[in-house]
Amino acid sequence: MKFLKYLLVGIAALLLIVVLLVWLVIQGIQPLEDGAELANGNVIITADDCNWPIQCAAYLFRLRDGGFGLVDAGLDTEAKAIRAALARMGKSEDDIRAILFTHAHGDHTEGARAFPHAEIYLLERVNLTPDGAGKRPSSEGPDTVHGIAVTRRLSDGERLDLNGTTIEVFALPGHTADSAAFLLHGVLFFGDSAAASSAGTIVSAPPIYSVDRERNQRELRALADRLRSRRNEIHHMAFGHQGPLAGIEPLLEWAALEE
Repeated sequence: MKFLKYLLVGIAALLLIVVLLVWLVIQGIQPLEDGAELANGNVIITADDCNWPIQCAAYLFRLRDGGFGLVDAGLDTEAKAIRAALARMGKSEDDIRAILFTHAHGDHTEGARAFPHAEIYLLERVNLTPDGAGKRPSSEGPDTVHGIAVTRRLSDGERLDLNGTTIEVFALPGHTADSAAFLLHGVLFFGDSAAASSAGTIVSAPPIYSVDRERNQRELRALADRLRSRRNEIHHMAFGHQGPLAGIEPLLEWAALEE
């Protein structure tokens, strides 16, 4: 019976990956370039081949004290791509002060195991109800994600100060109940709450693995409204599995088409 159970789980996982690959091919994939820099070198892209040909992005960002933070950590538990990028700058895993998870899927969190001294930040969880409303669940016991201890939960609109570097938090609990976008160094990080196509356009979260895609789309439109007047502050948008897009115009254009 156990063998049959594992076989069925394996088949289901394979089918989900196939569906995701087909979706990505249809949308086109904006390629990730490992080692590329954004924000005048304050953000460094790292990429691991988490589900070939899909890559998982993790973003190193500089802190004012000379250390680094991460937005997401990839699937590789040894974080080889991240540690290689640190080594190129004469740094090590001990220089990672904090890790911001855009959401708690394993292909964005597992690399954090290579940085046991880093503080972990994640959006506060929201239980989605059938009508699309949300309520905070009660907290019981230690807060962990796949066995990784969460230092603190973040809230929508919060401005987190990490050693003099400010991170602005935007809740997007449509892809997952703890999904968020982060704005720092002029880069808006979406994780999987949005994706970039090879045509330079933005698309909403993938239809699979998303708990409420309609809510995700509403939240992206609301985020576009929140940031429209601040477009000059945002120089790039970054994503969980695709390369970055310049500026915020692709989000504003997508929101206008969806209205």
